Amino acid sequence: MDFTSLTGEGVKIAIIDSGLSPDASDLWYKKAGGVSISAANRDIRYGTAIADSFGHGTACAGIISHIAPKALLFPVKIFINEPKASARVLLEAIQWCIEQQMQVVNLSLGTISESSRELLEGACEQAAKNGVLLVAALNSQTLSYPAQFKTVIPVAGGMMLHRYSYGFCPPRLFLGRGEPQRVRWLGGGRIFMGGSSLAAAQISAISALLIEKFDITCLDDICKALINHKSECGATCFRIPNSQNKGFAGKPNHDIIKRVSEIIKRFGINYNEGEALFNQLNPVTAARLLDAIELEFAIEIDDWSLSLKTLESVDSLALYIEEGLAGVT
Repeated sequence: MDFTSLTGEGVKIAIIDSGLSPDASDLWYKKAGGVSISAANRDIRYGTAIADSFGHGTACAGIISHIAPKALLFPVKIFINEPKASARVLLEAIQWCIEQQMQVVNLSLGTISESSRELLEGACEQAAKNGVLLVAALNSQTLSYPAQFKTVIPVAGGMMLHRYSYGFCPPRLFLGRGEPQRVRWLGGGRIFMGGSSLAAAQISAISALLIEKFDITCLDDICKALINHKSECGATCFRIPNSQNKGFAGKPNHDIIKRVSEIIKRFGINYNEGEALFNQLNPVTAARLLDAIELEFAIEIDDWSLSLKTLESVDSLALYIEEGLAGVT
Protein backbone atom coordinates (compact mmCIF):
# COMPACT_ATOMS: atom_id res chain seq x y z
CA MET A 1 0.00 0.00 0.00
CA ASP A 2 1.25 3.45 -0.95
CA PHE A 3 0.58 5.86 1.93
CA THR A 4 1.58 8.81 -0.24
CA SER A 5 -1.55 8.36 -2.35
CA LEU A 6 -3.79 8.79 0.70
CA THR A 7 -4.93 12.08 2.24
CA GLY A 8 -7.41 11.13 4.95
CA GLU A 9 -10.11 12.83 2.92
CA GLY A 10 -13.30 13.32 4.90
CA VAL A 11 -12.09 11.53 8.03
CA LYS A 12 -13.19 13.43 11.15
CA ILE A 13 -10.32 13.90 13.62
CA ALA A 14 -10.85 15.53 17.01
CA ILE A 15 -7.82 16.97 18.78
CA ILE A 16 -8.48 17.25 22.52
CA ASP A 17 -5.87 19.78 23.53
CA SER A 18 -5.24 23.53 23.80
CA GLY A 19 -7.06 24.59 20.64
CA LEU A 20 -5.79 25.81 17.28
CA SER A 21 -3.89 29.01 16.51
CA PRO A 22 -5.77 31.28 14.06
CA ASP A 23 -2.34 32.37 12.80
CA ALA A 24 -1.87 28.89 11.32
CA SER A 25 -4.24 29.86 8.52
CA ASP A 26 -3.77 26.75 6.40
CA LEU A 27 -4.70 24.55 9.36
CA TRP A 28 -7.55 26.87 10.32
CA TYR A 29 -9.12 26.45 6.89
CA LYS A 30 -9.13 22.69 7.36
CA LYS A 31 -10.92 23.10 10.67
CA ALA A 32 -14.41 21.70 10.19
CA GLY A 33 -15.74 22.56 13.63
CA GLY A 34 -14.69 22.53 17.23
CA VAL A 35 -15.61 23.41 20.77
CA SER A 36 -14.14 24.67 24.01
CA ILE A 37 -15.09 22.86 27.20
CA SER A 38 -14.45 24.16 30.71
CA ALA A 39 -15.70 23.71 34.26
CA ALA A 40 -17.13 26.46 36.41
CA ASN A 41 -18.04 25.34 39.91
CA ARG A 42 -20.39 22.40 39.27
CA ASP A 43 -21.26 23.42 35.74
CA ILE A 44 -19.67 22.35 32.46
CA ARG A 45 -19.52 25.13 29.91
CA TYR A 46 -19.35 24.77 26.14
CA GLY A 47 -18.10 27.58 23.92
CA THR A 48 -16.74 28.45 20.50
CA ALA A 49 -13.49 30.18 21.55
CA ILE A 50 -10.97 27.57 20.40
CA ALA A 51 -7.94 29.79 19.72
CA ASP A 52 -4.81 28.09 21.03
CA SER A 53 -3.41 29.68 24.16
CA PHE A 54 0.03 28.08 24.37
CA GLY A 55 0.78 26.14 21.18
CA HIS A 56 0.55 22.46 22.04
CA GLY A 57 -2.69 21.81 20.16
CA THR A 58 -1.44 23.67 17.09
CA ALA A 59 1.73 21.56 17.04
CA CYS A 60 -0.30 18.33 17.09
CA ALA A 61 -2.74 19.64 14.47
CA GLY A 62 0.18 20.57 12.20
CA ILE A 63 1.58 17.04 12.29
CA ILE A 64 -1.83 15.50 11.61
CA SER A 65 -2.50 17.88 8.72
CA HIS A 66 0.94 17.24 7.21
CA ILE A 67 0.21 13.50 6.96
CA ALA A 68 -3.56 13.60 6.34
CA PRO A 69 -4.02 16.95 4.56
CA LYS A 70 -7.68 16.41 3.64
CA ALA A 71 -8.87 15.16 7.02
CA LEU A 72 -11.44 17.30 8.82
CA LEU A 73 -9.98 18.80 12.01
CA PHE A 74 -12.12 19.42 15.09
CA PRO A 75 -10.18 21.18 17.88
CA VAL A 76 -11.63 20.38 21.31
CA LYS A 77 -10.10 22.92 23.65
CA ILE A 78 -9.83 21.82 27.28
CA PHE A 79 -6.49 23.43 28.19
CA ILE A 80 -6.34 27.18 28.82
CA ASN A 81 -2.92 28.50 29.83
CA GLU A 82 -1.22 25.23 30.68
CA PRO A 83 -1.69 21.53 29.89
CA LYS A 84 -4.01 20.87 32.82
CA ALA A 85 -7.72 20.14 32.96
CA SER A 86 -10.05 18.37 35.35
CA ALA A 87 -11.16 14.79 34.78
CA ARG A 88 -14.74 16.06 34.41
CA VAL A 89 -13.73 18.24 31.48
CA LEU A 90 -11.82 15.42 29.79
CA LEU A 91 -14.80 13.09 30.21
CA GLU A 92 -17.09 15.71 28.66
CA ALA A 93 -14.66 16.15 25.78
CA ILE A 94 -14.68 12.42 25.01
CA GLN A 95 -18.47 12.38 25.25
CA TRP A 96 -18.66 15.31 22.82
CA CYS A 97 -16.51 13.37 20.36
CA ILE A 98 -18.84 10.38 20.61
CA GLU A 99 -21.95 12.51 20.07
CA GLN A 100 -20.38 14.32 17.11
CA GLN A 101 -19.39 10.98 15.56
CA MET A 102 -15.68 11.64 15.39
CA GLN A 103 -13.71 8.83 13.75
CA VAL A 104 -10.32 9.52 15.37
CA VAL A 105 -9.61 11.35 18.63
CA ASN A 106 -6.06 12.47 19.33
CA LEU A 107 -5.24 12.53 23.03
CA SER A 108 -1.73 13.92 23.39
CA LEU A 109 -2.28 13.98 27.12
CA GLY A 110 -2.60 11.71 30.12
CA THR A 111 -3.18 11.52 33.83
CA ILE A 112 -1.70 9.40 36.60
CA SER A 113 -4.63 10.03 38.95
CA GLU A 114 -6.34 6.85 40.12
CA SER A 115 -9.41 8.72 41.40
CA SER A 116 -10.88 9.21 37.93
CA ARG A 117 -9.62 5.99 36.38
CA GLU A 118 -12.89 4.05 36.46
CA LEU A 119 -14.98 6.86 34.93
CA LEU A 120 -12.35 7.56 32.28
CA GLU A 121 -12.07 3.88 31.37
CA GLY A 122 -15.85 3.72 31.00
CA ALA A 123 -15.84 6.70 28.65
CA CYS A 124 -13.13 5.10 26.52
CA GLU A 125 -15.08 1.84 26.34
CA GLN A 126 -18.15 3.76 25.20
CA ALA A 127 -16.10 5.48 22.50
CA ALA A 128 -14.80 2.16 21.18
CA LYS A 129 -18.33 0.72 21.10
CA ASN A 130 -19.43 3.70 19.01
CA GLY A 131 -16.61 3.33 16.48
CA VAL A 132 -14.58 6.27 17.81
CA LEU A 133 -10.85 5.52 17.76
CA LEU A 134 -8.91 6.99 20.69
CA VAL A 135 -5.15 7.45 20.25
CA ALA A 136 -3.29 8.49 23.41
CA ALA A 137 0.26 9.49 24.28
CA LEU A 138 2.00 7.29 26.82
CA ASN A 139 3.82 8.96 29.69
CA SER A 140 7.47 7.93 29.39
CA GLN A 141 8.08 8.15 33.12
CA THR A 142 5.14 6.31 34.64
CA LEU A 143 1.84 4.58 33.90
CA SER A 144 -0.71 7.02 32.55
CA TYR A 145 -4.33 7.01 31.49
CA PRO A 146 -6.08 6.74 29.08
CA ALA A 147 -3.11 5.23 27.17
CA GLN A 148 -3.14 2.18 29.49
CA PHE A 149 -6.73 1.24 28.67
CA LYS A 150 -7.36 -1.67 26.30
CA THR A 151 -9.85 0.38 24.29
CA VAL A 152 -7.21 3.00 23.43
CA ILE A 153 -4.21 2.88 21.08
CA PRO A 154 -1.15 3.77 23.21
CA VAL A 155 1.77 5.59 21.58
CA ALA A 156 5.33 6.22 22.76
CA GLY A 157 8.00 8.27 21.03
CA GLY A 158 10.89 6.96 18.94
CA MET A 159 13.20 8.01 16.09
CA MET A 160 11.44 7.47 12.79
CA LEU A 161 12.66 7.24 9.22
CA HIS A 162 9.97 9.42 7.61
CA ARG A 163 6.42 10.70 8.08
CA TYR A 164 4.78 7.32 7.38
CA SER A 165 7.26 5.30 9.41
CA TYR A 166 6.20 3.91 12.77
CA GLY A 167 6.97 0.94 14.93
CA PHE A 168 5.10 -1.63 16.98
CA CYS A 169 6.11 -3.29 20.24
CA PRO A 170 3.93 -6.28 21.13
CA PRO A 171 1.52 -6.78 22.63
CA ARG A 172 -0.07 -3.38 21.88
CA LEU A 173 2.32 -0.38 22.00
CA PHE A 174 2.95 1.73 18.89
CA LEU A 175 5.98 3.96 18.34
CA GLY A 176 5.67 7.29 16.54
CA ARG A 177 8.17 10.06 15.92
CA GLY A 178 9.02 11.62 19.27
CA GLU A 179 12.44 13.13 18.69
CA PRO A 180 12.81 16.95 18.65
CA GLN A 181 11.33 18.21 15.39
CA ARG A 182 10.15 21.47 13.84
CA VAL A 183 6.42 21.93 14.40
CA ARG A 184 3.73 24.58 13.91
CA TRP A 185 3.33 27.09 16.73
CA LEU A 186 1.56 30.27 17.75
CA GLY A 187 1.88 33.42 15.66
CA GLY A 188 2.23 31.43 12.45
CA GLY A 189 5.75 30.42 13.43
CA ARG A 190 7.44 27.13 14.20
CA ILE A 191 9.41 25.69 17.08
CA PHE A 192 11.47 22.60 17.88
CA MET A 193 9.91 20.20 20.34
CA GLY A 194 9.62 16.46 20.87
CA GLY A 195 7.81 13.88 22.95
CA SER A 196 5.10 11.25 22.87
CA SER A 197 2.48 13.97 22.24
CA LEU A 198 3.81 14.41 18.73
CA ALA A 199 4.18 10.66 18.25
CA ALA A 200 0.50 10.20 19.10
CA ALA A 201 -0.48 12.85 16.56
CA GLN A 202 1.46 10.97 13.87
CA ILE A 203 -0.32 7.69 14.65
CA SER A 204 -3.68 9.49 14.71
CA ALA A 205 -3.02 10.78 11.20
CA ILE A 206 -1.86 7.40 9.87
CA SER A 207 -4.97 5.81 11.39
CA ALA A 208 -7.05 8.31 9.38
CA LEU A 209 -5.28 7.18 6.20
CA LEU A 210 -6.10 3.55 6.98
CA ILE A 211 -9.74 4.43 7.68
CA GLU A 212 -9.87 6.19 4.31
CA LYS A 213 -8.30 3.23 2.52
CA PHE A 214 -10.19 0.34 4.11
CA ASP A 215 -13.36 2.03 5.40
CA ILE A 216 -12.90 0.52 8.86
CA THR A 217 -14.14 1.75 12.24
CA CYS A 218 -13.59 -1.13 14.66
CA LEU A 219 -10.69 -0.65 17.08
CA ASP A 220 -9.39 -4.19 16.47
CA ASP A 221 -9.52 -3.74 12.69
CA ILE A 222 -7.59 -0.46 12.83
CA CYS A 223 -4.98 -1.96 15.16
CA LYS A 224 -4.54 -4.91 12.80
CA ALA A 225 -4.19 -2.56 9.84
CA LEU A 226 -1.57 -0.51 11.68
CA ILE A 227 0.39 -3.65 12.52
CA ASN A 228 0.07 -5.15 9.04
CA HIS A 229 1.27 -2.06 7.21
CA LYS A 230 4.04 -0.82 9.48
CA SER A 231 6.65 -2.89 7.59
CA GLU A 232 5.73 -1.11 4.37
CA CYS A 233 7.02 2.15 5.83
CA GLY A 234 10.64 1.07 5.59
CA ALA A 235 12.96 -1.72 6.62
CA THR A 236 13.37 -0.14 10.03
CA CYS A 237 11.44 2.42 12.00
CA PHE A 238 14.64 4.01 13.24
CA ARG A 239 16.22 6.96 11.51
CA ILE A 240 19.46 6.68 9.57
CA PRO A 241 21.16 10.10 9.34
CA ASN A 242 20.71 11.72 5.94
CA SER A 243 24.40 11.94 5.12
CA GLN A 244 24.70 8.15 5.56
CA ASN A 245 21.59 7.44 3.50
CA LYS A 246 22.55 9.58 0.52
CA GLY A 247 26.16 8.59 0.24
CA PHE A 248 27.53 12.13 0.62
CA ALA A 249 31.02 12.37 2.07
CA GLY A 250 33.53 15.09 2.86
CA LYS A 251 32.82 18.77 3.25
CA PRO A 252 30.00 20.55 1.47
CA ASN A 253 30.47 23.48 -0.88
CA HIS A 254 32.51 26.29 0.70
CA ASP A 255 30.03 28.93 -0.47
CA ILE A 256 27.19 27.13 1.32
CA ILE A 257 29.21 26.95 4.53
CA LYS A 258 29.94 30.68 4.28
CA ARG A 259 26.31 31.63 3.69
CA VAL A 260 25.11 29.39 6.54
CA SER A 261 27.71 30.94 8.86
CA GLU A 262 26.50 34.42 7.92
CA ILE A 263 22.91 33.50 8.71
CA ILE A 264 23.97 32.11 12.09
CA LYS A 265 25.79 35.37 12.84
CA ARG A 266 22.70 37.41 11.93
CA PHE A 267 20.85 35.53 14.63
CA GLY A 268 23.49 36.57 17.15
CA ILE A 269 24.56 32.99 17.73
CA ASN A 270 28.09 32.63 19.01
CA TYR A 271 28.77 29.20 17.61
CA ASN A 272 31.51 27.19 19.28
CA GLU A 273 33.11 24.71 16.90
CA GLY A 274 33.10 21.20 18.30
CA GLU A 275 29.90 21.71 20.29
CA ALA A 276 26.60 20.54 18.83
CA LEU A 277 24.90 23.49 17.17
CA PHE A 278 21.41 22.44 18.26
CA ASN A 279 22.46 22.36 21.91
CA GLN A 280 23.38 26.05 21.70
CA LEU A 281 19.97 27.15 20.39
CA ASN A 282 16.64 27.55 22.11
CA PRO A 283 13.70 25.84 20.34
CA VAL A 284 12.34 29.05 18.80
CA THR A 285 15.72 30.21 17.47
CA ALA A 286 16.43 26.78 15.97
CA ALA A 287 13.15 26.85 14.06
CA ARG A 288 13.68 30.45 12.88
CA LEU A 289 17.19 29.60 11.75
CA LEU A 290 15.81 26.91 9.45
CA ASP A 291 13.11 29.29 8.21
CA ALA A 292 15.85 31.77 7.27
CA ILE A 293 17.83 29.06 5.50
CA GLU A 294 14.77 28.09 3.45
CA LEU A 295 14.42 31.70 2.35
CA GLU A 296 18.14 32.19 1.65
CA PHE A 297 18.55 29.05 -0.47
CA ALA A 298 15.00 28.94 -1.93
CA ILE A 299 14.48 25.37 -0.74
CA GLU A 300 11.79 23.73 1.34
CA ILE A 301 13.20 21.79 4.24
CA ASP A 302 11.22 18.63 4.86
CA ASP A 303 10.81 18.54 8.62
CA TRP A 304 10.44 14.77 8.47
CA SER A 305 13.91 14.34 7.00
CA LEU A 306 15.53 16.37 9.75
CA SER A 307 17.33 14.83 12.68
CA LEU A 308 19.55 16.24 15.40
CA LYS A 309 22.46 15.13 13.21
CA THR A 310 21.42 17.87 10.80
CA LEU A 311 22.13 20.50 13.43
CA GLU A 312 25.27 19.05 14.96
CA SER A 313 27.56 21.48 13.16
CA VAL A 314 27.69 24.10 10.43
CA ASP A 315 29.19 21.46 8.14
CA SER A 316 26.38 18.95 8.69
CA LEU A 317 23.73 21.63 8.22
CA ALA A 318 25.42 22.84 5.05
CA LEU A 319 25.64 19.27 3.79
CA TYR A 320 21.93 18.87 4.35
CA ILE A 321 21.30 22.05 2.33
CA GLU A 322 23.53 20.75 -0.48
CA GLU A 323 21.45 17.57 -0.57
CA GLY A 324 18.33 19.71 -0.76
CA LEU A 325 19.69 21.79 -3.62
CA ALA A 326 20.53 18.56 -5.42
CA GLY A 327 16.91 17.49 -5.00
CA VAL A 328 17.62 14.35 -3.01
CA THR A 329 16.44 15.14 0.54
